[in-house]
Amino acid sequence: MFAFAGILIVLAASFAVKMPALSQALVGHFGSYEATLAMMAEMFDWGSPFTLLLPRTFMLIDGRPGMELLYYPFASLAAAILNRFGGLPVDFAGRLQAALFVFAGTWFFFLSLRRLFGGALSVLACILFSFSPMVLVSGVSFQNEAAAIFFLLASFWLLSRNGGAVQDALAGLLFSLAVVARLHFIVCLPAFGWMWLVRGPRLSGLLLFALGCAVPLGGWLAFVYALAGEPNVTTSLYGQAGEGRILFHPLMRTPEFYERIWDILMGHWLTPVIAPFVILGFFQGHRGSGVFKIWLAGCLSIIALLPQKVFDHPFYLVAGVPAAAALAAIGLAALFNERTGFAVAVLMVFFFAAAARFAVPPAIFSRIDGPRIRAVGERVQKLTEPKDRIAAAYGTSCSLLYYSKRKGWSFDLEMARHPLENQKRHERLIRNGYGDPVKWLEYLRGQGARYLVVSEPDVFRREKEFYVYVEREFPAVRGTGRSFRMYDLAKPASPAS
Repeated sequence: MFAFAGILIVLAASFAVKMPALSQALVGHFGSYEATLAMMAEMFDWGSPFTLLLPRTFMLIDGRPGMELLYYPFASLAAAILNRFGGLPVDFAGRLQAALFVFAGTWFFFLSLRRLFGGALSVLACILFSFSPMVLVSGVSFQNEAAAIFFLLASFWLLSRNGGAVQDALAGLLFSLAVVARLHFIVCLPAFGWMWLVRGPRLSGLLLFALGCAVPLGGWLAFVYALAGEPNVTTSLYGQAGEGRILFHPLMRTPEFYERIWDILMGHWLTPVIAPFVILGFFQGHRGSGVFKIWLAGCLSIIALLPQKVFDHPFYLVAGVPAAAALAAIGLAALFNERTGFAVAVLMVFFFAAAARFAVPPAIFSRIDGPRIRAVGERVQKLTEPKDRIAAAYGTSCSLLYYSKRKGWSFDLEMARHPLENQKRHERLIRNGYGDPVKWLEYLRGQGARYLVVSEPDVFRREKEFYVYVEREFPAVRGTGRSFRMYDLAKPASPAS
């Protein structure tokens, strides 16, 4: 009874601390990723269910909405459902779905741990998991990480139950959905295989688990492969393997890489307060800990397998947080006991403070520009027609394009300072003028761009050549304020201007 009361408090508290972030706009911390998923949610057509398999965005490629097929956007689907049947705004629904997926995933994690460890240790591990900065941020981010965590932990729970054929197949299905949501979650497979061994191996159970895995994942990979050559499809699911982005990356020969990994593991992962206990727990011979050691090792292998990805995107290590939390709980239990309860309480206070230190800046502070971008987007909607295509300039992000609710293109004013990597999938963009803002704008005009929307006038003016060109060639639209500028690309500027 104590354990169930404890987990309910953990679930309620961890959900409550996320609530202030749920209304934040899709800007800031990986805001462009979030805005892309929000576009997909907006573009689902419930009158044509086939569109649910073809996640499109507002971003045009060859005159048609582009399709993003790197992973299936479960986050977009969940947000679209909350929007359609709950009437919630898509951006709010996108953050809410993440919080709900983490909430449900934590419950399944608790049920699994309770079978392996007992009550008190399972609650402690769930506290460490729920308040990990990486999980807190994933739980308010309109991305696929929360859904992937949910599928992964639900699959693990089914395996821990040692049920029958239906549960084995369902566990495989859920694990496969986790991998479809985030392909790198496949590194957890050895740990799930270990669960099958220690619970009493049955060949039929393994085959059913494998079958459950193969159907969704195989179907998705085949679907992406079939569409990868289409001109309006954006996917790097297969292409990245041939671009030098995996294994033996030059980045691994720099000290900055190891400093970054240290910062992630000692900060965003489980904070410097708890991270040392993961090591302590790893070397304990606790019953039931073997699966988490394999799980942790598999997830840490991503650092070597996808060094550039981990360096740029710390959330690539989020799949390892459940295992790290379980091992840290074992480490804490080994060091402390009932007579040192006060020390544990003090340690947890420091943990919560450290978690806030690493979670609040990306979840809240990085999004302070959100109200302004929302307002600019609403103003653009009033100044344009739904059929108008726009080039929306807001850093390197497509957030302004999303809030403008118009199809078109994001436009990086500083693209000359942000050259694209020399990769095959970027050849066409470079050939069409990307990298030179004047040439790129002319290309977009040829593609039907009607307006250029500039949400950062100061940055615009700093790009002097482009600024002079736009001011000279195109009239400014009346009704724009100091916070943004808008130009009519279909009308040449008058001689007097």
